[in-house]
Amino acid sequence: MKTRVLTGVLALTILAAFLAGFHSSQGSPQPVGAQISLNQETVNQQTVTLAGQVVNRTDGATLEPGLRVTLHSFSQTSGVFLSQDAATDESGSFLFPDVELLQEGGYAVTTDYADTRYSTLFRPEDLDEPVELVVYETTQDISVIRVVHQALILTEVDPSKQMITAAIFVNLSNESDRTLLPDLTNVGPGRFSFLRFSLPPQAEELDVQSDLVGGQIIPTGSGFAMTAPVNPGEHNISYSFRFPYQGNALSYKQSLLQGADVFQVLIPQRLSEIQVETLEPMPPLNAAGASYLVWERAELAPGQGVEIELANLPRSNLLSRWGRAATDASFWQIALPSAMGAVLAGLLIYGGVLRLPRALAGDAAVPGRASSEPTPPGRARLIGEIAALDDGFQKGGIDPATYASRRAELKALVLNPGADQSNQQDNPEAATETTSPGITSGGPDR
Repeated sequence: MKTRVLTGVLALTILAAFLAGFHSSQGSPQPVGAQISLNQETVNQQTVTLAGQVVNRTDGATLEPGLRVTLHSFSQTSGVFLSQDAATDESGSFLFPDVELLQEGGYAVTTDYADTRYSTLFRPEDLDEPVELVVYETTQDISVIRVVHQALILTEVDPSKQMITAAIFVNLSNESDRTLLPDLTNVGPGRFSFLRFSLPPQAEELDVQSDLVGGQIIPTGSGFAMTAPVNPGEHNISYSFRFPYQGNALSYKQSLLQGADVFQVLIPQRLSEIQVETLEPMPPLNAAGASYLVWERAELAPGQGVEIELANLPRSNLLSRWGRAATDASFWQIALPSAMGAVLAGLLIYGGVLRLPRALAGDAAVPGRASSEPTPPGRARLIGEIAALDDGFQKGGIDPATYASRRAELKALVLNPGADQSNQQDNPEAATETTSPGITSGGPDR
């Protein structure tokens, strides 16, 4: 018996999903002709007569006879799908004779009324009871919607990417006797007839789930809108997303365009270091085998919203920050030239050290002969000037043209030592002018 119930529920779920695909909240009803898929299960099957009535629950409303009603039958085991139509009489009653009893099946009666699809689901064992299909007149007044409870739940925080994964659960109610039917042709300030929800800045990977049938999800400037009709009664909507943060804190405004009787922020105990500083702390909550810290604000009017301030968010460590930065193109635009400059400076110093013994040996071997290379202190002075020039340029004290010209000149003097000596012999005061603008260095070598 348990297996039969479970498979029956599965059949109803599949049937409901199928019916949702036929829904059209705007425009004329989608035609569904009589369809019969025959296989062994439909041969010699027992049949019953299904009776029912369409009832308009809007106060003072009446129904015209001749409203088309469709019965859908689906067998989860065999894949059989049957559809047949009937019309209502003056009292709203309808009759389906010869309804096949399908094994492990599910049934649905649907009708399209006032641009909205209404349906009711039931199992084979319910076929001997009359079916009541309730419909309503429509309204475009969004004030019929009341958000009973809205909860923001942080499900994961990734410090290495500084990304928060969250979900929002909304329980709302249409407490009127009319279906809210969005009108997308009459939109403007104060004229919205559809549900709207906000998201944190730079939110991504939005996934919306709802028990509302039909309509669309429409992105808006700060969140999204839902154009599905909202029948009288309670409904549930949930949506998940990811959004970034910086440092160890985050602040943003959570708009509540439909208001909320109660708004909560829930954080798992494993992330207990995170605090919500703008809401009132409440006792911890246990749900679905997990424990949550809770913060709350109540009686929020439509459009009021709340400021969400998250503190003590986990920071990424130095290694993860460097790894994240290393994937950024701007990092390499800075790092590569800096690395090349460091390598060049190292080569120049290395070359000076290698040539020092050779220069000393040459001077000692030929007394009185002028060396073609600058003395080691002269080379050290040039390298020091290059380093000082680089430092001044990185600090913004030297314009790029002057920097490039002077650096090329100093580099040429290091690589061609004879030019430096020749310049000093022709112009003894030149050595005192080798410093870059804005950089102070020592005097010439003595």
